Order: sequence, then C-alpha cells, then structure tokens
Amino acid sequence: LYDIAGKEVLSCQTNFTASANACTGLFDLDWPTNGTCFAKLELRNKSHKLISQNFYWYAKNDEQLQELNSLQTVKLKGSLNSHRDTNQTVIVAKLTNSASTPALSIKLTLRDGNTGERILPAYYDDNYFSLLPGESRQIRIECSAPEAKVQLDLSGWNIQNSTIL
Repeated sequence: LYDIAGKEVLSCQTNFTASANACTGLFDLDWPTNGTCFAKLELRNKSHKLISQNFYWYAKNDEQLQELNSLQTVKLKGSLNSHRDTNQTVIVAKLTNSASTPALSIKLTLRDGNTGERILPAYYDDNYFSLLPGESRQIRIECSAPEAKVQLDLSGWNIQNSTIL
C-alpha cells in the first residue's frame, strides 16, 4: 500500500499454490481510513518472474478521492526503439517516472512522426497504467505500418502531455 504521495506504508508477500481456472483467496487488505491510497499487487511465479500486476486507487469516500486532484503534474521520461518483424513494426517504449509523485492512468497513443496521424490498428501490451515514483515500465506496441518515423504521445490523470520521438 502507498499513500497519496507514493510513499510505501505497508508491504506483504505470501507464497501459495493455486489451481488453474480457480479463485484462490490469499489475504484481506486492510485499507487505511484516512485519505486516498494506492495498492499495487504483483503476481510472480516460482522464479519471481512477473506474471500480472494491478494498481488500485482507494478512498473511504468521494471527498477523500478529491485529493487526487491535488497531485503534482508528472513529466515522464522515455525512449523508443522500433524494428520491422516479419509483417509488422514493433515499437518498444521505456517509460520512467522520475518524479516524487505517482503518475496515474498513463495513456499512450502511437502516431506517425511525419504527419501526426494516429497509427491504427496498434496493439499495446499495456495502456492506461500507473507508475509509482522511481518506477519504470517497458511497453511493446505492434502495428502494420511500415517502419517509419513514429512518435508516442503521453497523457493521463496528472501527466504532463508530451511526445517521445
């Protein structure tokens, strides 16, 4: 669990075995009652490889959720690499939140770097995600556009709109 400023306030880890296609209860999450907080859940295999991750916002009431409106604006850092793979172009974006504030609901939009037109279809392995302070994420994007100059537009809840070339 993290407070509104992105500071870790609680951490727990448990090992378990789960049956395929079944629900397995692990623990109850004790949400704080004062203010907005975030929960980051990660599922890893025996080798500690990340399988899945989820990020949640929580507040006891709507008034506490208003705290999200006071979050500082975050400017993400990033880089793009692209290559042609068989009949598609693969773009790998690396994004980093170097701010001291969580970056919420990050939205990525792939565009042609020459015209600014949106490239469709484009398949993202993640989108509308959040990054805690100091956290990085690598996103793979596949499209049928020929390998050309591309740009990735970034926006989100408290994200400074920007473009990575």
